[in-house]
Amino acid sequence: MVFTTNCEAFNKSTFQFLRLESPTEVLYNNFVMESKYTKYTKNELANLIIQNFKLELVSVISHESALIKKEQDRSTKLLLIFNNTFNYQKFATSINTNKQLSKIFSKNVPLIFTEEELINSCDIFPIEFYEILAKSTVLFGKNLSDIIIINDSNLRLQIESNLRRNIILLRQEYFSQRKIRETLIQESINNVLSCVNNLLRIKDCYTAGLNARQILLKASEFLKIDVEAFFVIIRELETNVKKKKKEAVDWDILFHNYLKELQVLIREVDSLEI
Repeated sequence: MVFTTNCEAFNKSTFQFLRLESPTEVLYNNFVMESKYTKYTKNELANLIIQNFKLELVSVISHESALIKKEQDRSTKLLLIFNNTFNYQKFATSINTNKQLSKIFSKNVPLIFTEEELINSCDIFPIEFYEILAKSTVLFGKNLSDIIIINDSNLRLQIESNLRRNIILLRQEYFSQRKIRETLIQESINNVLSCVNNLLRIKDCYTAGLNARQILLKASEFLKIDVEAFFVIIRELETNVKKKKKEAVDWDILFHNYLKELQVLIREVDSLEI
């Protein structure tokens, strides 16, 4: 996914109908700290940004996301929050005229907000901001939790939107080549797990710091879903990462079982009274 450093691109990429990554992957281009891209650690890079833009910065926050890590996702993301007088054109010019920063930003693009934009985006992207809050480190300035307020009614709407989008797309692609179907199922799982986790949050059953399997076990108890299909998908993803020998999977049966449980989740969302 290509991400450019402005909020227009942020909005556009987030509402691409056919994307199924985890929520914060929709927000971000991976901010990868590998030697082929940059010699800087996240703290060194943050310090470079702070040195050059300290007077306009409100916060610099690093975080990691995705409940199930993909093989290529060894990534840390940066969120830059500027004051409300922030001039993006001036910022972009400063980056482009600084050889050091220009080289870094050409490969590693942070997410950029003004404080006002951030506050006004909470009703549209509550899941994304909860994900950032869950695994974030303040490198400079304010804590994100001191800036944003997330409303449960907005969270419910986004959960429903994400789940329905997954269901529609999976149905559309059912008759595609088998490999495409398998890929879509696996790509959807982080997005769905984020929805499940936040549905538990709305129902006051949320526990911070759980891994994917722990979240699903809790969902089986409080949301009454059969989590077997989810466990198979997670196992397949982890097998891909570790390059282990795969167990035989009937993807046709898995597809229908998975879709059935997504519909159970939708009914659970519809029953909420907020």
